[in-house]
Amino acid sequence: MFCSPINSICIKLLAGLSHRKLSIFKIEFGYLRALEKVELAKMEKIYSICSPEILNHMIFRREDLATLNVGRLDLSENSEFLQLAAMRIPDQISFPAHTHLDRRPSFDSLRAQEAWVVISGIVQVDYYDGDDSFQQSFQLLPGDVSVTFYGGHGYSINKGEALVYEFKSGPYEGKEIDKRVYGEK
Repeated sequence: MFCSPINSICIKLLAGLSHRKLSIFKIEFGYLRALEKVELAKMEKIYSICSPEILNHMIFRREDLATLNVGRLDLSENSEFLQLAAMRIPDQISFPAHTHLDRRPSFDSLRAQEAWVVISGIVQVDYYDGDDSFQQSFQLLPGDVSVTFYGGHGYSINKGEALVYEFKSGPYEGKEIDKRVYGEK
C-alpha cells in the first residue's frame, strides 16, 4: 500500500507478541516510524502513588524489544526530557547524515531523567515515588532498560560484575542542583 508522499511506503506488520497487536510502520526517506504504539507484554510502567497520573519509571525488557519487527517504536512520550526509541533496522536501510539544531527551550525548568541499559550482569533497581517513599524493586538482565522520568531510584549489583550504559538528560551543572541522595540533608 502506498502513502503520500510518493517516496514513502506503509507496511502493516504483525508484532510477535503474546496478544498479537497489529502495528503500522511508515518508511519514509530511509526512516522507519511507528504510526501506532504496540503493547509490550513484559514492559513495566510504575506510576506515582501520590499523583497517579505521573509515570515515574519504566522498564523495557529485552525479550519484548526483540519481538519488534521492522521499524521504530518510540518508548517515551514527546513531552519527556529523555527521549527513547527501539528500532529494528533491516539490511540496506541508511539514515541520511544530519545534525540537530540549536533551539530555545520551550520549558521553564529542567529535571534530570535517567536510563540504564544493562549490557552484562544482573542489576537490582529500587524505585521511589515523588515523596521519597519506596515503590518497587526489579531485577534487570542483559538487554533490559530502566528509565526514571520522575521519583527516585537506587541500583545495586549483588551477583558479580555488571556492565551498563547510563544516559541522562543534560546539561549537567553539578551534583548540588542535579540530585539529592535519600538520607542526606
